[in-house]
Amino acid sequence: MAPNLARKTAAADLSVRRDPIVLRWEDENRLLIVSPRDQDRFALTVNKAISACQLDQVFGLEQFQKQFKQLLIVLRDWAKKRRESIHAAFLAVRDGGLLYVVVRNGPRFDAEFEDDLTELDMKVAHNEGLNMMRLNVLALPKASMEAIATFLSPAHTLQLELSDAN
Repeated sequence: MAPNLARKTAAADLSVRRDPIVLRWEDENRLLIVSPRDQDRFALTVNKAISACQLDQVFGLEQFQKQFKQLLIVLRDWAKKRRESIHAAFLAVRDGGLLYVVVRNGPRFDAEFEDDLTELDMKVAHNEGLNMMRLNVLALPKASMEAIATFLSPAHTLQLELSDAN
């Protein structure tokens, strides 16, 4: 075996054989620093980390991702059907769940539009296939992006594409 290949193989073996990280319930208030691949570090208590791991085992990240993709389709399709009334649509991560923000084309209140949005909210809430999604909805009158941004966090917001290209 070539020396370079042997070194790479040995390094790979070492990374697999590392001692496990143990989160003990006795340390529930101890602070844990997480450094993900994107280097966007964050801190949480050991208790919260244990809870997150338990939720992942019960519900699974794969199931959440599947439901999230389905939710995006439901929201985009709803908005596309009403695109003549909608300036823009956003999905934002907020405390406790997701916020679907629909920016209307006009400044006036539209009771029928609000009823449709409420029906969408109820449809998602009662859909067993979307039971992991915690969604709130909000209709805003047409406004500047600066004003709309007060309801959104740029790092945690998706703008839904409403054109026929998708």
